[in-house]
Amino acid sequence: MVDKRMDEVLQLIREKPHNKAKLATIQNFAQYLLPTAGLRVEDATPWHVMSWLSWRDTHGRGKTIVHLLTCQFIGSATNAHCACPRRLKATYIAGLVSRLRSAYRDLGDRWEHRWAFSAGNPADSRAVDDYIHAVNTEQKAAGVTVSQASVMLLPKLRLLLFAMRSRLQVKGLPTMQFLLIVRDAAWFLLAFWSGIRGRQLGDTLLFHVRWDEVGRNIFIKCCAGKTIRDLSSAESFIIPSRDDDRDVCPVRSMRMYMRAAGSILPSSEASGYLFPQYECSQGVVRVVPGPISDGAINRRLEHYLRLYQMDAGETLHGFRSGAVLTRRFEGYSQEEAAAAIGWRTPSIGIHYAKFEEVLRHSGMTLAGIAALSVDAQSVLYMRTNALLGAAGAGPLSF
Repeated sequence: MVDKRMDEVLQLIREKPHNKAKLATIQNFAQYLLPTAGLRVEDATPWHVMSWLSWRDTHGRGKTIVHLLTCQFIGSATNAHCACPRRLKATYIAGLVSRLRSAYRDLGDRWEHRWAFSAGNPADSRAVDDYIHAVNTEQKAAGVTVSQASVMLLPKLRLLLFAMRSRLQVKGLPTMQFLLIVRDAAWFLLAFWSGIRGRQLGDTLLFHVRWDEVGRNIFIKCCAGKTIRDLSSAESFIIPSRDDDRDVCPVRSMRMYMRAAGSILPSSEASGYLFPQYECSQGVVRVVPGPISDGAINRRLEHYLRLYQMDAGETLHGFRSGAVLTRRFEGYSQEEAAAAIGWRTPSIGIHYAKFEEVLRHSGMTLAGIAALSVDAQSVLYMRTNALLGAAGAGPLSF
């Protein structure tokens, strides 16, 4: 009985996304070490880590073009047709090292590697840090910059939802597709207005969702026994109704999703999750055990954006920026915008929005910007942030 319970808890630990990523990283390192150096992971040195990173960089699926200084496309952010090498991004390589370092710490190697003793964590060494710094410098010199998540702003979200809901009017639309569209629309709106991370929203249980007495607000992750005073927790959120803009109202979309799920699913089908996975067999829609991942919803978002020819690289992560930016466009201060979303400190909103930092380059005063509509401010922010209309200097002539 004790062993069974321990296995259950250990399985929960192993199933955490970060722990699964660490395990996959050190397994990949082990698969490289054995045939190339005949070593186990316990015997590796920083040199082997750098060799593995170089192997990943040249044999991986790198898509970042590191232009040579003589290449005519240097500095271009587009997929240029040139013979310059395709590499993994420096930030991705740094992430590999971070996960490998953490995996070694789990094995007991908690100290920085010491060459003199050939002991310590091989991923935690000055040599590996210098390798990452050199790759980062190389890519910066080639004009490769750290890409930011594309912001999902309210006007585009409204257009996307309109296109999705138009699909619901098609005669003969399969029941499974109908349910997926209303589920995804509810997910997108909850994510946008709450700023909840995709993983948190995917793990939300049905009993964590509450409605107020008149149905104007949604309370998420308010466990039984909790009161409104406990909503200062970063795990709890209040999402108000948007009666003035029903097309993007999260409460209205949630009710539509709940009605659809209740009418389509058999009465015996019940899921503990607010947003479960679904499968269809012989025309009968059923719930798949377990939550849907944020990666799966990201793929659904990408599918819709491409289907309606609206794709500009937006992901669920960009919804967090859109959440705080929309409130700034509505006249909220930085502190009020963060509080309305449920974030503990305004610094989170500053990190995701950079409201003043971007719009001060728009050529307008903040007072003039505030007089614009929310949609107009959204377009102005998007154009300014993307430097639309700005022309390159071109080659120098002597």
